[in-house]
Amino acid sequence: MNSIVDSNHQQPKLEWDSEQSAKLYGVREWGADCFDISPEGNAVVSVQFGDKTVQVPLIDIVEGMK
Repeated sequence: MNSIVDSNHQQPKLEWDSEQSAKLYGVREWGADCFDISPEGNAVVSVQFGDKTVQVPLIDIVEGMK
């Protein structure tokens, strides 16, 4: 069976980043600046330890609960 492929047709490349994800899903509105999207694209929760803030990926928390 032969298929016809248009070699001139290419899928458009979509430029997407973590900032667009945060805006699309309203992550920063979830709760008092506790949630965000990391530059790597992971949903994270910010935890304050004294004067230091640590961002923990939500998937790490879920995996730790298994």
